[in-house]
Amino acid sequence: MDWVGQYRVRGELGRGGAGIVLRAEGPSGEGVAIKLLLAGRGASEFARRRFAREAEALSKLAHPYLVAVREVGEHEGCPYLVMDLVEGEDLEAVLRRGGPLAAAPAVELVRRLAQALAHVHAAGVLHRDVKPANVLIDRRGMPRLGDFGLAKDLDPARSRLSTTGAFVGTPAYWPPEQARGARELGPPADVFALGGTLYHLLSGEPPHQAHSLAEVMQRGGYEPPRPLRERAPQVDPRLAAIVDRCLADDPAQRFPSMEALIEALAAWTPAPAGSRWRALPLGLGAGVALTLLAALAWRGATL
Repeated sequence: MDWVGQYRVRGELGRGGAGIVLRAEGPSGEGVAIKLLLAGRGASEFARRRFAREAEALSKLAHPYLVAVREVGEHEGCPYLVMDLVEGEDLEAVLRRGGPLAAAPAVELVRRLAQALAHVHAAGVLHRDVKPANVLIDRRGMPRLGDFGLAKDLDPARSRLSTTGAFVGTPAYWPPEQARGARELGPPADVFALGGTLYHLLSGEPPHQAHSLAEVMQRGGYEPPRPLRERAPQVDPRLAAIVDRCLADDPAQRFPSMEALIEALAAWTPAPAGSRWRALPLGLGAGVALTLLAALAWRGATL
């Protein structure tokens, strides 16, 4: 395959059972990533709905801490998304290589992701799969949230972004209402998952130890996360209280919005005027971060 629409294909970044992610060049020579649903009209109902859901969600969004979609099209019957090519690695790889982060850079990274999610929610979209593996760290050390394949429309009058089943997302970062199969989810679900991401950044472990629905069942069902300081006693108690509030079992006890979480994080460590955040260091062998989208975008899930 030499061309997809107006984009010249330069190589493959990764693939899964239903699709492929390609490195390509745009008309002006700019690098892009193209996610192509190879099976086209013959793809499974889940794969087609997931692809359409991601395209619709991303078409509403434009924020510096999101992976931007440039174009949606169809090539020889196969739908495709053209996205920013983010050079770097995903946050999960950063954690595997270097272990937990210090509090200040962890908080600043999550604060930026909260800004992105505030924009997502304002556009009427719920992400439902916030986790380190879906956060890309670019060459400048800035975070970019991606993989909107499980996004849900917050407006119940519109259902095109919604799934009919409930057990979606990643159990290690599931809020209890998502783990229990609730159909009606709101911004507190993403607050939980982002708080779980901060929990992982500070402790080196996700809030839940189960990584699949089968593991959840083997463990006897949903288990509330342990308080952060039980796993990471070195964390400042005020910061741990913020994380634990994000992870409250009752959605009404969490921060009601990303804006409220941003305010709490800023109150914990206000940034001096004119200061700049020191970017996260990347590994010398870091590849193209969008490779992870190829691995994740076509994974199986229960709808």
